[in-house]
Amino acid sequence: MNLLTDDFLSARRESDGEHVWIGLKEIICTNNDYSFMYPRDDLELGALCLCISIVQCLWPPENLNELKNRIRKPMNFEEYEEGIQNYIDWFNLEDEKYPFMQVKGVKASNSTPLDKLLPGLTGGTNCTFVNEPKQAVSLCSGCAAIALFNDASSAPGFGGGFKAGLRGSAPITTLIQGGCLRETIWMNVLSMDIGGDSFFNKKLNSLPTWVDPIKEKTQFSAAGIGLMRGIFWQPAHIELNGQVHGTTCSCCGRKVDSVFKNFNKAKFNYTVTDIWTHPHSPRYLSLKGSEIVQRFASFTTSAPSWTHLNRFVVQEEVSKNNKEGQEPALVIVQAKKLLGRKSNLIILIIGGYQNNQATILDRRHEVMTFRTFERSVLSEIVGCGLKFKSALRGALYVFSQGMKESGSSGKIKGNGTLIYQTGDEFFYKRTQAVVEDALVSIDSENLTLIDEYKKTLCWIGEAIFEELTAPYLHDPQLVHTLAVARRTWWKKVRDIMPIEKEGENG
Repeated sequence: MNLLTDDFLSARRESDGEHVWIGLKEIICTNNDYSFMYPRDDLELGALCLCISIVQCLWPPENLNELKNRIRKPMNFEEYEEGIQNYIDWFNLEDEKYPFMQVKGVKASNSTPLDKLLPGLTGGTNCTFVNEPKQAVSLCSGCAAIALFNDASSAPGFGGGFKAGLRGSAPITTLIQGGCLRETIWMNVLSMDIGGDSFFNKKLNSLPTWVDPIKEKTQFSAAGIGLMRGIFWQPAHIELNGQVHGTTCSCCGRKVDSVFKNFNKAKFNYTVTDIWTHPHSPRYLSLKGSEIVQRFASFTTSAPSWTHLNRFVVQEEVSKNNKEGQEPALVIVQAKKLLGRKSNLIILIIGGYQNNQATILDRRHEVMTFRTFERSVLSEIVGCGLKFKSALRGALYVFSQGMKESGSSGKIKGNGTLIYQTGDEFFYKRTQAVVEDALVSIDSENLTLIDEYKKTLCWIGEAIFEELTAPYLHDPQLVHTLAVARRTWWKKVRDIMPIEKEGENG
């Protein structure tokens, strides 16, 4: 199976809803619209990223004007055929010499089941996902290719000494959604004037790792890694095997001539210094002494994606007075130039895993819509949400743990539960729609809507506070604690917005 010539992608045709299998050529050379159709959201995002990566490497636009033309109209078939000629062998999953993202002759004491290529499908935390049983018993070549790519670029790795990808363990991917699948792919392809020498310098090594293998126990700088090598980086030695003929793929349901049942894997050691600036991921910056330390963004908590929105789309440099900052993904930086500071609606695709080392705790794949890239507006919307959440947590923490009163040697009794953690969960759940509505409604021309937004967040926070503290009011010792906690809430609220609340001092 060849990713450049075969129909390996499971998709739904938007015109009639029919389930079809298509190739990359059909997507970028026609006006037909499709959406990927897989039983897992991470495979759908993996399929999208795989297509973006192929197009990025084979047809990089020279400038934004050429990119806009690519977005506007399909590529002609002749140009497609010409563009793939030098890469046919590299994207063949079963090539005798260069099998896609694999190494020939991997030696392993035991073969590994294919479910290990689908992050979170097996393991102690599997109950946090909705997975169909026996989803990875056998994979067709198309599903196997997507799983190989997704596992190498977005998953934590296999653990036990196996390396993660160039972005580290479980990076966040951020992309811009276009009006159709073809537009979405091109919207996330970097033009050469945006990528610059970091990606397109001919002196860089751009041979993929399965063509020019990483040498074991070597140390090298990320600055020498070219575009194709970096975007298709394979950190492990993997070889698909166990082919069975004449059966059905347990993932996409396609009847095929043969499927893979397992794979061999082997770890090997190497060291990459510096950060390779992957075009699809935001980076967080911090000042440690005089050195700026970079790391790729990842989901470390269960907080919803809107809490990270500023860090996904707003650039902030570090300095002596500002020791933390961020760099949006380069495709987001480019989108600001393509779309302008203000657009009808901006749709951000967000994906990643929340993990604990090699264990997947959660899959996070969302679409977020907002109206403007303007820093002041986004900071106000997201900042208000976080401030009210913090105010609620602070008040409930007082109720939970108690506190020492000013001017007194004694301590006010707390109820001893982790009620503030429940408050976080309730607040995020009940404000999700409110924040989403604010993001699509508010821009620099109607900032007065912020006042109503704040009032709604305040009302939700107050309701959660009363709901979570009410069951404990049978204890006379907690009546005073409640009054102090309520005063804490309203004091924090007044710091966010001027408000009059009769009887707020309890």
